[in-house]
Amino acid sequence: MKHIISLMLLWFCNSLPGYSRAIDSIMTKEDLNRFMVTRVDTSLSRVKLQPETSRDTGKYSTNSFYKLDINNDGLTDLVISSAKGVLFFAILDNGNNTFSIVSLSSFWKYDVNYSTPFRQPLINILRRGNSTILVTQEQHWDSDTLYGRGRTDSLICIKGEWAEYSAHPDTLQIAHIKIDVDDLFLDEIHVDLDSSGKLMYNYSADRPNRFGKMSKTGFAKISAAINYLGFSHYRSHFQKSCDDCGSLTMVVTYANGNVKTIKDHGMAGTFGLEHLYPYIFRTCENALR
Repeated sequence: MKHIISLMLLWFCNSLPGYSRAIDSIMTKEDLNRFMVTRVDTSLSRVKLQPETSRDTGKYSTNSFYKLDINNDGLTDLVISSAKGVLFFAILDNGNNTFSIVSLSSFWKYDVNYSTPFRQPLINILRRGNSTILVTQEQHWDSDTLYGRGRTDSLICIKGEWAEYSAHPDTLQIAHIKIDVDDLFLDEIHVDLDSSGKLMYNYSADRPNRFGKMSKTGFAKISAAINYLGFSHYRSHFQKSCDDCGSLTMVVTYANGNVKTIKDHGMAGTFGLEHLYPYIFRTCENALR
């Protein structure tokens, strides 16, 4: 009965003029540009798609947008690749006439003119069961010349969090998690967390260690995120060509006694790891509030 009522409410809300239908009505780049500024964020005026035809003739060209249900909630979302693939991001329909912006690039700046040698354009959209997978490939540019290609990432939205698609997630019980970060800009971050919920967290070398208790739900969510990536099968070292990038070491001890260590210079070894680290930090911060 509750399921039927929920479906009726969803149908009723979607039938209201302008309610959760704004993205469906977008047909042109001009429609998109107007929608981004008036309905999402005025700062998006700096990432407007250009009216002229892009020289990119690929199936998923830059300076383009795509409408699809990213998170499988029955609502239409947007994937947007700006000119030259400088910015790649999604706009999710929250279902209540509001929208969320999600960066899918290795960096985020509301400016298509931002000069960066790293771009991450969309190269494919796949369906696996009920899941939508966005495939991107990092490109290295010198001005307008493409001189190399980097990692390829497959991105999936799971319960509002972005992760790297994994066809073979781990199902291992995690006993202990330890993370140490040495970053020129973030200073230092240290996490020490075990399955009992005992937590030590420090976001700065100038501050004392903070101790607290992680809930069973919090630890289970972190464990699930680590397992989904297939962390135990990752390679042990990632190196990004960046002199001033921070370095991270993450050690996961499993209940069976196995230990997996990853050293990640640049803290962006894969899309999955790049989003896993801040997710763990946020969860630790919330546990100590």
